Amino acid sequence: MAEDERFDWRASSNPDRSLLYDALKQLVMRGRLDWNSLFRSALGKTPGESYLENFRRGKNSRKDCGLIAEHLAKTFPDEADALYAALRPKARQKTQWERFLEANARAGLLNAVVYEPKVKPEFEEPSVRQSIFLADTPIYLQLDSPIEGYACCLRGYFEYWYHQRLSIEAPRHVIAGRQWLTSFPGHQTKSGRRIPAGPSRIRFEAPYGILNYVVIVSDLDTCRRIEDFKARPRYPLGERAMDALPTILQGSRQEWFIASLILTVVDLSRSRSKGSKTR
Repeated sequence: MAEDERFDWRASSNPDRSLLYDALKQLVMRGRLDWNSLFRSALGKTPGESYLENFRRGKNSRKDCGLIAEHLAKTFPDEADALYAALRPKARQKTQWERFLEANARAGLLNAVVYEPKVKPEFEEPSVRQSIFLADTPIYLQLDSPIEGYACCLRGYFEYWYHQRLSIEAPRHVIAGRQWLTSFPGHQTKSGRRIPAGPSRIRFEAPYGILNYVVIVSDLDTCRRIEDFKARPRYPLGERAMDALPTILQGSRQEWFIASLILTVVDLSRSRSKGSKTR
């Protein structure tokens, strides 16, 4: 496969996008491609004059780069292979956060329960844990917490990490025991009807692949510091912020723990599409 699915263009740096420009420029210089036809095919438009210079400097849209790279993989697979090899060196070392997570994460405390329309969700035992889910299947997150405290959640997709909102309340207060981690508070409608608090479903924020939900339970101040890590909506947290997490947790004034749940998300429509191309 030409396209390396481990690369997330939404998290690409300026040098990453410049590498894509360089790969395309080589094709243009050899007369195998021209910029206008590329942009029309990949983006459905012909950008303005300054776009190409911004692209050369790696300052164009990450979304555009994802579409352009996808077009490159379809039309020039060998060049795309070389590009992804440069973008993803094989000898990648684990970050400080990844090593800390491996040493401290506890399995069996966090569980995903599939949403069923008009059916009240029920807690599930770890022995019946499901690990493979369809991409369009909403889930509830269930936590068995050994301590009372506050929770914040991160979502890992390949080597990128994102904030995962659990409820309107952030950080989320948790009790010692079993509970729904994703929930909404009780409230009153405009007509005066009282809606009781209850579990709230979430959807997968990745089209396919392996997701790692990590829940950190500690004191309120510690979780607020983690929640305050800045990231643009739908964009990953920076590596420096993630590598600061071990220091923050080890400096916590209260007992803390990390619960991890690794899921595989399958997109059947994608699988059918690939299968049709091979026939």
